[in-house]
Formats: sequence, C-alpha cells, structure tokens
Amino acid sequence: MPQSGKSNYSYFHSCDLDERFKLKICCLDGNLTNLRDDYQKLVDNPSLSIAGIYQTDRPDFSITCQLFDDGVPLSCPIQTCYKSFSGQSIWQWGQWLSLHIPCKHLSRKTMLALTIWDSEGPRKPAALGGTSIPVFDDWGACHTGIVDLRVWLGVEACGKYHGCSTPGHVRNSESETQRLSDLQRQHCERHIQHIGWLDRVTFPEISRINDQEKRATEHFYLSVQFPTFCKQGTDEVLSMVYFETSGTEVVTHPTSYQLCHIQDPEMDLPNLVEQKHRQLTELHLGPGMMDRQLKPIGTDKQLLDRITSSPPSHALTPQEKILLCQYRHSLLLQSSALPKFLEAVDWSSEVEVGHALRLMDRWQKPSPAEALELLKPIFTHESVRKYAVSCLSSADDEDLSLYLLQLVQAIRYENSELLSASSLPKQLIPASSENPVETEREDSLLRTPVNIADDTPDEKQESLLFETTLKSSGVTTEGIEATESTLSTPRSAVHPNENRMSLVKFLIWRCSQSGGLAFYLYWYLAVECQDGKNSNEQLRRYNYVASEFLRCMKEKQWESKLYSQMCKQRDLVDTLVKCAKIIKESRGSVSKKTDKLRGMLGEKYSYSNLEEGILSEMPLPIDPSAHVVSLPVDRVCVLKSNTQPLLLPFRIKDGSERLVMFKRGDDLRQDQLVLQMVSLMDRLLRREGLDLKLSPYHVQPVSPTDGFVEFVHNSTSVQDILGKEGSIQAYMKKHNPDLSTRSGIKAEAMDNYVRSLAGYCVASYLMGIGDRHLENLLITNSGKFFHIDFGYILGRDPRPFPPPMKLSKEMVEGMCGTASKEYEEFRGHCYSAFLILRRHANLILNLLSLMVDANVPDIALEPDKTVHKVQEKFKLELGDEEAVQFFQNLLDESVKAMFPVVVDQIHKWAQYWRR
Repeated sequence: MPQSGKSNYSYFHSCDLDERFKLKICCLDGNLTNLRDDYQKLVDNPSLSIAGIYQTDRPDFSITCQLFDDGVPLSCPIQTCYKSFSGQSIWQWGQWLSLHIPCKHLSRKTMLALTIWDSEGPRKPAALGGTSIPVFDDWGACHTGIVDLRVWLGVEACGKYHGCSTPGHVRNSESETQRLSDLQRQHCERHIQHIGWLDRVTFPEISRINDQEKRATEHFYLSVQFPTFCKQGTDEVLSMVYFETSGTEVVTHPTSYQLCHIQDPEMDLPNLVEQKHRQLTELHLGPGMMDRQLKPIGTDKQLLDRITSSPPSHALTPQEKILLCQYRHSLLLQSSALPKFLEAVDWSSEVEVGHALRLMDRWQKPSPAEALELLKPIFTHESVRKYAVSCLSSADDEDLSLYLLQLVQAIRYENSELLSASSLPKQLIPASSENPVETEREDSLLRTPVNIADDTPDEKQESLLFETTLKSSGVTTEGIEATESTLSTPRSAVHPNENRMSLVKFLIWRCSQSGGLAFYLYWYLAVECQDGKNSNEQLRRYNYVASEFLRCMKEKQWESKLYSQMCKQRDLVDTLVKCAKIIKESRGSVSKKTDKLRGMLGEKYSYSNLEEGILSEMPLPIDPSAHVVSLPVDRVCVLKSNTQPLLLPFRIKDGSERLVMFKRGDDLRQDQLVLQMVSLMDRLLRREGLDLKLSPYHVQPVSPTDGFVEFVHNSTSVQDILGKEGSIQAYMKKHNPDLSTRSGIKAEAMDNYVRSLAGYCVASYLMGIGDRHLENLLITNSGKFFHIDFGYILGRDPRPFPPPMKLSKEMVEGMCGTASKEYEEFRGHCYSAFLILRRHANLILNLLSLMVDANVPDIALEPDKTVHKVQEKFKLELGDEEAVQFFQNLLDESVKAMFPVVVDQIHKWAQYWRR
C-alpha cells in the first residue's frame, strides 16, 4: 500500500507493499542460424535432430522465471503457457507471470533469473540460454518498464547477486541501444515530458535502431516488462524503493550453537512403504515367480558382487535386500552369498520362510568357516542354525578346536531344542554300565571332594563344578528343566530334515569322539557355568548343557577313560584353587610360601609310580595330547608376582617336562582369545605355504578368575637380553653360534627370529594388542620371538601415542639392520602374511562376532565396536598393492617412533625401583 498523507512523495517503500511481485514476458529476438551450424553436435548426439532449433525457424520455446536471494531460491520456477510461434518473425508471449511472493518479502539482493527452454526429446528439456537481472538497481529502486536482457546461450540463468555468470545488462558506453533504452525507461517513469506527436515518431525509430543493432550481433535478447505501482485512487505512477522497517536495528547472532535432542519414536520402526512395496512387487519369494533364469547384468551385477564380498558386519540396506531376493537363483553356486540372502529374507512371512528354507538346501554348501556366520544372533530360525551345524561336521578336529571357543559362546543364541536324553542320537548313548564303581562315582564331576592334609573341618566341603555360581546368583538347579522346555521349539516349526542336529547335540556328539575336544569343551562350559556376569537364563542354559555332556561322557566310560580323566583334572584344579587361596592369605617370604605349598601338595601328589600315581594318565589341562605321569612336589614353587602364581613341573609320559603356572585372581579369557587367534592365523598361513614359526603358548581358564598358563622353556624377555647380553644378536650368537655366516648366527636361528617377528607384528597389529614393552616380548634360545600378557587389545593402550606395532630399533638390529637381507625378508614375510590373512578376514571377523557377549574384558567395554575395530585393520577397501603400501608405511612408522623408546626407559626405571 502507498504511504497515506504524503502526496508529494514519488515512491513506495517495498516493505509497505503486500502485492505479489509479477513480471511480463514480452518477446525474444535472435537468429538460430548460428546455433544450427554446429553439426558436430548432431554427429555426437543424433537425438538432437528432433530438438526444436533443428525443426523450424520459430520453435515452440518456453520461459521459466524464478527469484533468488543471492543464489538461494525464494520461489519455485514459474513457466509460460504453451504458445505456437510458427510464421512469426520473433517469439512474442505478452504474458504476465506472478511469482507468488509479496514485494515486502524481497531482499536487497533479490535476483530475477529467466531461462529459455527447448526440447531434445521426450522429457529431455534443454536450456537454450539464460539471463539474470537484480530486481532493485544500484540505487535501490525497482526496475520499471520494458527492459532488454542479453541471453547467454547454452546455460541456465544464474541466481547469484555477486559474480553472476548470466548478467542481462552488459554495460557498453558505445552501444546506441543501451543509450536509447535508458532514455526510454526515463520516459516511462515520466522523467521526460510526454509529447504525443513526437512520441509517435520517435518510438518506431528507436525500435528500428534496436533491431538493426541486435541483428549485427549473434546474441539473443529477451524483453521483459517490470510492474508499475500507482498511488491509491489516482493514476500517478510511483517507483518502489527497497526499505526495511527494522533495517537500522542491530541484530545479535550467536557465535556457537548447542545440539538439541529431538524425540523420534518412529525411527526404529519398520518402513511401512518399503514393506508394502516388497509385497506388491512379489519380491517375497513366492513359488510362482518366473525369475529362475534371471541373471544380473551391468550395475546390478557389480552391486551384487560388492554385497556378496562385503564383510560379515555389513548391514544390508532395503535396496540390497530386494536385489538379493530378485537374483537369488543366480547366486546358488556362490556359498558366500547364502548368509547375505538369508539375512535379506523376511522371517515374519511364512511364504518367504518356506521358500528360503527350500532354497537353502539347493544352495552350494558353505565351508565350515563360512557356516560360522549362520550362528550369529541375527539368525534365530532353528533350521538355519541346524544347517550351519551340518556344515561344521566336515571340519577336522584341529579346525574344530580353533572354533570350539566360539561355538560354546554361540549356545547363547540357540532358541531350538537344546538337548534331552530322549533326543540324543542313539550312537551317543551306549547302554548304561552296572559297574558298582561307576555307581559310586555318579556325579563325581559335579561334586568332587577336595582332600588336603591341612584341611580344617569347615574346609572339608564338597566342591561344586557347575552349581556354585547358580546358588550365589539366586538360581536353583530346578530351573534347568524349565529352561529346557522354554528353549524347545514345536515340532511343527522344525525343518523336515530331521537328520540335522542342533549345535548342542553336535558339540556333545563330536567332542565325545575326541579326547582333546572333550577336555576343551569341558573347561569352556565350566567357565561359563561359573561366570556371575551371565544372566540367570544363560547360567541355566550352560548348566543344562554341561550336565548332559557329563552324563554322556560317564555312560561312555567303558569305551574311553575320558570321564575318569576329567575327574582327575577337576580334582587337581580344586586342590590348586584351595592351595592358591591359602598361599595368598598367608604372610611371609616367597620361600616360606613355597615350603607351605609343598607341604600341602606333598601327601596327595607324592607318588611317582605310573600305575599308582593319582595324576597318572591325566591329560595336561593346557594340552590334552600330553599325559601326565606325576607332579614332583619338591620342585613346585610360588613365583614372585602380585598374583603369586604356582609353578608346577609336570612329568609327561614321553619323558619330557612341562612347566605350567596356575594363576588365581586373573581373568585369562582375554589371553585365551588372543592366543587362539594367533594359532588360527598360524594355521591359515601354513595352509598357504607360509610358516612364520609362530609358537603361541597355551592358556586354559578353569573359571572366570583361575586358570593355567604354559611356562615357555628356555625363553628370555628382550629387556633382560639387552641388560645382560647388550643386544639381541649377542644373545643369539651365544646360543646359536656359527662363524660361517655373515652374522655369526646359525641360519636356522636367524630364520626363526625373522619369521616369528614378522608373524607377531602382523598378528599384534590386527588384534590391536597394547601395553607392549620389552618385558612382555620374549625370545627362545632357538630364536623364536613371541608376545605374552594380553591385558590390552582392540586398540586399547595405557601408554600415550602407541605405534601401530612394537618394532623397536633393538629388534631391527637383531636382523642386522634395515639395510640387511634379513630385514628385507622380514618385510616380505609381513606383506605376504597380511595379504593372506586379508583373504581370510571373514573367518576372523565371524569368530570375533560370536565373542561379543562372552564377558571378555576389553570386548565388554564396547561390544558393538569389536568387529568393526578389527575390520578396519584389514583395510578391505584397498587392493592388494595398496594394502602392501599401507603396511609398508606402518612398518616405517613403527621403526621411527621415538615415544615408545622413552616409555620403555620409564618402564625400566619403574621396574628397578619396584624391585
């Protein structure tokens, strides 16, 4: 609205106008001949032959108009109505376009962008050109009257105020058209007196001059007319000047912002649109689908290859699930694609489930390593888990022993029928023995008495194997039967293939056939049954499995001696637990504690005769392949340490001796996991023909706080080697001298050192082992290098700025320096090992994914990030050459790292003052 009461004013304030801004598209003038001369475009793109500029002299162009605030759109583009220009000399529209924005909302930098559109084919608009002009001129007044704008060919109009690439006004002091246009605008604004007869003569002449000058150029010109504003109640035309009512006020803007939490209850809900689309497009695996011969090509094939080769932790998107279902028949020969397909199935749909289970039987059978992925918690259907177990049956005992720890953890996720006496395979339950000795030893593993000479009356209680933790947690064994029933699945819901066993049945059946596997399973179950961090349901579950396993082993007693050997192991553990507890509570020097330990063990384990010894024929807990003859009590001792471990020298049947530490008060499950992974990596490398002389020692937890640790013979820490011998080379020369070699060391010993150092560098990097100092790095007399003490893994480290791997200058000098042939061999072994393990990354990641709920200390801190941390180490997104370059940089970074040198020196001083 105009300002009232001020008739002497000749303008409006823009902030006072509620009228919507509008613009009249007048005409377009230009010659298409020059545009048609570029026939190379037609050769490159034949579809251009149907474009408007190649069809007629006056194609049916259209124009869009849009307002921008310095490049930011203020409105949607408004397009002119269709109009045919056939037979006309110019393109003339004469159409007003309303932009639906009130004038009072226009900013000082509002730009008017106009684009002329042609067509290159169906639904293929092409910009003939564009032009732009500010709504307000340099003085802040809105343009008025007719304005000729130069069109910039081949581009859309630019909406930027500063640096506009399609300015409609190009100032040229020599342009007669520009001068006449300015005069014509002044006449329209009544700054020049209107004389009728003179105007009728002047304007045609101006048009002739403009046409003549335009034809002399190759440019197109678009004529538009800006709106005029009249004073209310009169015909007086006034200008619109930009003005803001609050333009002089100072506005304070915050320099920092705070994040706010917004509740979105629908975020975790299923997408109903995608679900409906899946049903409507019949992608739910219906039996009537006609896509059995459908093969992926082009982009679909590349996407499928990327999906099937993705790591197990990759979460499928809805689009990827649809693609897997669509091309499922083409993937039947790819065993690695089965877990991805089963993850894409909608398990709430009976139709999809039935078809998926039938298709699963036709799929190429996965290897045991690949089948581990089907035991993850996301796969809850009983038939899928039984199918995975059937794939595991082809694994040999050595492979199964490397997976057994994770298979025991997978029992947590079983929702099928666990095990009952009536459902065990017949070959698993032989006829019960009526031997009276067996009757007396019934449940001896569940209740094993501990006989120690110094026992007090209160201490002469029976030791419980699997019930202690249950009672302390308020869980009774009566709940086991209830758990069995709740874990059972109706027979109607089970897949028709009844020959397949559940995971629990398979573990009991397979481990009962192998002594080594049986002892490992026994102690794995013992640890879980005593873990107070497990829920009551999990405790009942593991106690039920353990009870069935022991029942089976007892009933097979006449076929093997495994059950009686387990009794001996259990008796030994209970005795050592009691002794360790008494030793830790007693006062005195280490020698006095050693004497007390020998006194407690003397009466029970003083036998040396093979037939009479209590421990005779007992498999060593850390290595069931080694059978104990006796325990020389006069040589057991208490080691000087915070945990005061017991050192036990067991005599083995083959005449050798195995030193074993029994530690109380330490959770050894993390060490057990790391050493299991090192053993697995060693087996994978050997299969590929690369022997890196890895010698991981054995660790066997028997409870969450107790366990056995192998004491490696003839090994010395790098810290002691440097302190006593001065260098690693001097140490190896002392134990493996050979003057015929350049280094003065036997070639075999140097090869052992180079290979084992490379293997542990790769393994420690992948597992993110931290707290590496020279005291937990050891070397044997034969030159084999190895790590001990794995209290920090997955990237955790108590020291600041840890290097990617522990590779000190002294360790490199042990290989004769960086310029030596040995160091080049070391780097080559590192690269080869890294590439080989990358090819088996899915196996390692699958095993780790089954450990996320295992209460391993460093995994329990961030269980959801465990797999991702290790996956990042593999750099699976890189090719082999890039991966080698990446690992080369890691080696260089580790060798040049200076901060670990300072930390090692500080640790050395700390150990000195501690002593």
